Amino acid sequence: DMEVGPDGSFYIAGSSFYSQNTEMHLVRFSASMVLVWPYTYGSTTASNDYANGVTLDNAGNVYLVGSTFGAWHGVVNSQEDIVVLKVSASSGTLISSRLFSTAAADYAHGVVFDAANNCLYVSGTVGAGYGGQSSYGGLDTLLLKLDLNLNPMFSSQIGSTANDISTSLCLDTVNNVIWVMGYTYGHLNSQINKNRGNLAFDDTMLMAFDMNGNVLDTKLYGLGASYDAGW
Repeated sequence: DMEVGPDGSFYIAGSSFYSQNTEMHLVRFSASMVLVWPYTYGSTTASNDYANGVTLDNAGNVYLVGSTFGAWHGVVNSQEDIVVLKVSASSGTLISSRLFSTAAADYAHGVVFDAANNCLYVSGTVGAGYGGQSSYGGLDTLLLKLDLNLNPMFSSQIGSTANDISTSLCLDTVNNVIWVMGYTYGHLNSQINKNRGNLAFDDTMLMAFDMNGNVLDTKLYGLGASYDAGW
């Protein structure tokens, strides 16, 4: 994933295989494509860590989201957990980190900064009930709202009886809508999977949420007996 800062610098998030494990990395380039710095971030145990999404706030901080199989600064994970990092945009140094987990595997792919409300929205996928919510079955889509200290403000877990996997999100500040994209193998929010009950195939999934995490609308798109995923 990539994000452009107010000075034209751009930040590339990804993962690096390093010393027999995978670590999160963040690379900053200037507007003229000169390397400013590269940084890697890893859990305190010898485990794999993946960065999937990146965004910036207005105060000079970068936020990375992804997943980890390890412990971060004394916080031990359950299995694969969602991890969110807050990093200095100027130096690349880690400011803080936080894990979000269920009793199963969880990961995040998307993050956006809401300048009007000074908060973050994170889209992820969870394998069990999160924060007192019930699992719908299989993998569910999770929408998190965090303050800029990475404290949760709300969470919304949505799913079918099959797997519902989020891959990205964006923010419509004019209409106050959070859009979450991904793919589903099930019938979701009264929308019928185009494979007519053959849930061996997936459909592209698009969900609209209001700013409080309530689902406004859902659309599924598919060709039939085919794999159709939104990224």
